[in-house]
Amino acid sequence: MNKPKIFFGFNLFIFLVCLFTLYKNYEKSLYLLNIELNRQEQTNKSVEELKKIFKKHGTDKYFHKYYNFYGKFIGPIRNEELEVLEIGLGCGMIYGPGKSLLSWKEFLPNSKISILEYDRNCALKFKNQTKNLFIGSQSDFNVLKELEIGSPFDIIIDDGGHSRLQQTRSLIGLFPYLKKGGIYIIEDLYYSFTQEANDSNRSAFDVLTKLLILFNNPSFYYDPVPNFKLNKIDTFNFDIEPDLKYLYENVEFIMFSIRSNLKTLIKSIGKQKYLTFSSLSNPEINLTASYPSRACLYVPGNDSKKLSKIFATNADCVVLDCEDGVALNKKSEAREKIRNLFDTDQRIQNNIDGKFTVRINPAETSLAFEDIKTIFTIKHEIKDKNTTSNLLPKCIFIPKTNNARQIGWLFETLHEQTKQFKDLDNLNMFFYMESAISLINLNDIIKTALSLSAEKYHGRFNLEGFVFGSDDFCADIGASRTKDSVELTYARQKLVTYCKAYKLKAIDMVYIDFKDLEGLKMQCEQGARMGFTGKQVIHPGQVDVCQNAFTPSQEKIEWATGLVEAFEYHQKSGAGAFTYKGQMIDMPSLLQAKNILKIIEKVKKI
Repeated sequence: MNKPKIFFGFNLFIFLVCLFTLYKNYEKSLYLLNIELNRQEQTNKSVEELKKIFKKHGTDKYFHKYYNFYGKFIGPIRNEELEVLEIGLGCGMIYGPGKSLLSWKEFLPNSKISILEYDRNCALKFKNQTKNLFIGSQSDFNVLKELEIGSPFDIIIDDGGHSRLQQTRSLIGLFPYLKKGGIYIIEDLYYSFTQEANDSNRSAFDVLTKLLILFNNPSFYYDPVPNFKLNKIDTFNFDIEPDLKYLYENVEFIMFSIRSNLKTLIKSIGKQKYLTFSSLSNPEINLTASYPSRACLYVPGNDSKKLSKIFATNADCVVLDCEDGVALNKKSEAREKIRNLFDTDQRIQNNIDGKFTVRINPAETSLAFEDIKTIFTIKHEIKDKNTTSNLLPKCIFIPKTNNARQIGWLFETLHEQTKQFKDLDNLNMFFYMESAISLINLNDIIKTALSLSAEKYHGRFNLEGFVFGSDDFCADIGASRTKDSVELTYARQKLVTYCKAYKLKAIDMVYIDFKDLEGLKMQCEQGARMGFTGKQVIHPGQVDVCQNAFTPSQEKIEWATGLVEAFEYHQKSGAGAFTYKGQMIDMPSLLQAKNILKIIEKVKKI
């Protein structure tokens, strides 16, 4: 008779135990959740504080948004007594030296900062603000050995010259001086893909990619996974270089942070090492394929009749002209009419691809100043009804670009005129090569434009490509124009070569006889074979012939389609770096493929 009561009592006891266990687990979950929320709150505070510090001192780390990365990984230990080494003081940079050093001294108040700098005179000015000041080249192993006296370091930051040789040798030479549990960071890893940084067959990216392959599960993760261990392969089908042996033996973990903005982090925890670097899917990298420019049709900005027809043309690019196509006494009228188009016509405002561009007058002239002032001024009543990007040109053409000094003037003038527009998208640019001195200065012009844009103007001004001004070039060198243009062969080939080296577009010369479509076709096909991506046209009747000649071949279409599909597949599977048809794929290759497909997509719509 008492069994049911006993059974009931036993069940009640089990129920109470389970309830107590659930309560304890719930309590533990709340405790862990609270810890995580507090940690996230502290991280967010670190990010915001570091953002203010970077901005206050004027370091380019602010403009690159590196506060997101550093705040997350260094913020939690910022108040500890750390030994920090940074390569590079910023000597020779436009924003001035020592900005990063001052930022770290403020953000890491209890830490001791050591510096390695190549520029002796500049470095000595900061001797009293550092624990150790090392002077010499970061690619010199003898110099790197001297840094042992300041080691071991908790944090090593490579913000030096960024060339392949510099990044690779510093990584190999300094990683042994990193504490167990320390952090090694390489900034601006993307720079090793540029022609300017190509001083070695092996880049830091190559080294890290090879190390990644040595793990049996080379997966990428969109956030750090500190408890995920990857076991190394016991055997592999290639040899490790002797100078990579230490790295291979000490890297035990791999993790990937999408917020790292093409920086590499090697982090050691105890005897375990973490390796993180960003892949092509980084949201801070602009992978938008640019608008096709097979035919660039000039339209005088003062001619109302011709302006009314610009929406009927299927030309990839319509260049609203303020320069050669407009008489001197009509310049003011041209810029006013162009400004009015952007103010009033929704067909231009809604054209997100940037088909409608503007050619201003040559840089460093009063005409160019007035062009920029007028065309980049938006009336307040209009601005309130639309976004800045819809009311301004997305691309401008700058003629007679002869030297790097003009680039500085152009960027600064544009910056002063547009700095009020916080929502302005990047402004694309085409420079004209129209003289012998411009041809000679091509490399300097390109390097200046790219470095000024990245380091001073935070990527707002984007060099899209070059245009060959053949008539002015012939006049400058005293050549006579011929129908086969043999006198221009060297200039055309050199321009294409420089453009391709820097992954820029190259727009070929005008074919003056607009009625000779057969001759136009021959010259277009020749230009396409040489590597030009498009051609200038002066009459709507030239557009179709030109665009057909510069449409990618079926072979190129198949290559681009396969590459993009491979990229998307690897992204879905979590992988970053990958090979396609035997080649490691980088961002320029992906952009080239996307541009080809974008051209084809547009062709199908016509």
